[in-house]
Amino acid sequence: MKYSVYCEYPNEENLGNLSHLEFPLDVIVCAENLREFEGLQRQIKQSSSNVNRVGYWPKLDKKEGYWICPFSDENALNGVFGELEERVTQDENLLLMLDLEPPVLLDPKRMITGLKGFTRKKQRLKKFISDSKSKNIDVIGSEVATFKIPEVIQRTLGLAFDPDEIDYEKVKLVYTSFVKLAPGLIREPAQRFMRYLLKRETKKGIEKYGDKFSVGLGCLSKGVLGYEPILIPEDFRADLETVNNQGLKKVYVYDLKGINKDYASVMKEYHSN
Repeated sequence: MKYSVYCEYPNEENLGNLSHLEFPLDVIVCAENLREFEGLQRQIKQSSSNVNRVGYWPKLDKKEGYWICPFSDENALNGVFGELEERVTQDENLLLMLDLEPPVLLDPKRMITGLKGFTRKKQRLKKFISDSKSKNIDVIGSEVATFKIPEVIQRTLGLAFDPDEIDYEKVKLVYTSFVKLAPGLIREPAQRFMRYLLKRETKKGIEKYGDKFSVGLGCLSKGVLGYEPILIPEDFRADLETVNNQGLKKVYVYDLKGINKDYASVMKEYHSN
């Protein structure tokens, strides 16, 4: 499999973890604007010869919704889309990752306040993705797993899109580490069930979308919520084995912040050119 690694907090220490990964990969870095991203892109390219592409992960302020979805602040969304649309076309396409998660866990109230202008924001998001190729932008959408929110509901809410309709790479986030939040007595069966869901999500996605589909695995470190459980290397290996057995060609890993020699060694076992 090939790898893309998310980096939500691209500081010097976290970016230094790229030294553990001795094989080609893509890195997707979080930034507040295009200028900040371009600085990080230059830094990574200069320091890491094994990085193929550096992708831009735009984020909003937490009070604006943080993630790029129709529940987020309309002005903030328009600011991100407008900056990208006005970008001077480069020889190399921009790799852009849109985190389409709903803000329900980060700011539940925004599920209500974000309804203002909802249809307009949803249409704006879809149009931006539809027009992205003409702007030399390759879009990846990180979406919630379908066993959490059915696909039909996600599409209705503007949280998921069809790669057969829009030229777009669909990544379903299946973070099996969250089973650690289950009570101790049921944690083991819950983990087996979660891995079954990972297998099913992967199989269904590949059957329907082929190479336009991938899976996000984790969590190897805490994120914006602050309480994300950490996937130990043995369980990370089991997740990689599961998706590899389904024929997945590329996997997304959250997050570079947590990658050390142990995780890197596990990833190398399943790496292929």
